[in-house]
Amino acid sequence: MTRDEILALSDEALNAKVMQIRGWTLLSAVRDTYIVDDVEYEGMMQVEQWVRNEVVMNGTPDFANDIAVAWELTDYLSQLIVTKLIGRWKVEWFDGVRGRVIEEETLPLAITRAFILAMENSGGDHDTR
Repeated sequence: MTRDEILALSDEALNAKVMQIRGWTLLSAVRDTYIVDDVEYEGMMQVEQWVRNEVVMNGTPDFANDIAVAWELTDYLSQLIVTKLIGRWKVEWFDGVRGRVIEEETLPLAITRAFILAMENSGGDHDTR
């Protein structure tokens, strides 16, 4: 993906892209009963399920909005520098050839976009955990 394509992705698309890069496959699941706040409901509900190495995960982690989830992606960004600017965050990393920079309004979003940009342009397997 190009930098412009990555910048154009919605939060949901970013989260799904991170999961795909990390080796997860999206399964589409529909439940006919579901529970919300300890109340059981009847009806159809679309549920995102991801599978990798026979492990199933319900739902998609919110890398683009949750710093606790996004921070785990920093393990894949070499020589990471995070800078708080006025009204935005700057994330810098080294991709093996040159330094890269991305700026976003929130730190989780900046880290998520940086991770996708780094992994999409490096090739290879990125996570087998």
